[in-house]
Amino acid sequence: MQLTMQFETPILQQQQQQQQQQQQRQQQQRQQQQRRAWGCGQRPKGDLETRGRDWWHSRAAAKEAAAAAAAAAEDMKAAAKETSAAAAEDMKAAAKESGRTATKPKRQQQHQREDTAAAAAAAATAAAAAAAAAAAAAVLPVEQQRRLPSSSRQHKQLLLLSSTSNSSSGAPEAAAAASPAPPPLPSPQQQQQQQQQQQQQQQQQQHRAGGRGP
Repeated sequence: MQLTMQFETPILQQQQQQQQQQQQRQQQQRQQQQRRAWGCGQRPKGDLETRGRDWWHSRAAAKEAAAAAAAAAEDMKAAAKETSAAAAEDMKAAAKESGRTATKPKRQQQHQREDTAAAAAAAATAAAAAAAAAAAAAVLPVEQQRRLPSSSRQHKQLLLLSSTSNSSSGAPEAAAAASPAPPPLPSPQQQQQQQQQQQQQQQQQQHRAGGRGP
């Protein structure tokens, strides 16, 4: 109701101004018609027929003008009501849309918080996995050296001794060229196979020793 009153007040003011202007115009037209009818002293005062005829014509014209003004006023009122109703509907729709748009940022912020929390958890798990992998990579070479057979250890020791002796004698390049290349490190699967073979050999030796007797 307040919105309709706000929209109707300026429209009603415009209608009143237009009606006043129309009434002023009608009065001016009537005065002009009366002046023409009476002739402003040009016609003789005794000519009653012409005066009465002009008066009836002016009266009919005034009635027609009043009827036209009333019809125009009714049309203006109907148009004002339609415009006020349309404006009220537009205002209601705009209020609804503004309410919906106001709730959207809250949902977006909630989704963003959830996404950031999930991303932080994923980053933490990735960092933990990377730390575990780094620790395993640091421990693995020591275990590989422990699991190497004695022959490869002896070969490494010989290579170290030869390199130190050659460096002291002044021919490190010749010693490095003459020394054979070290064998490649076995893979974890090969190490497991070697351990299994060693265990089987030890078990067989124990069985044989137990079968011979003391």
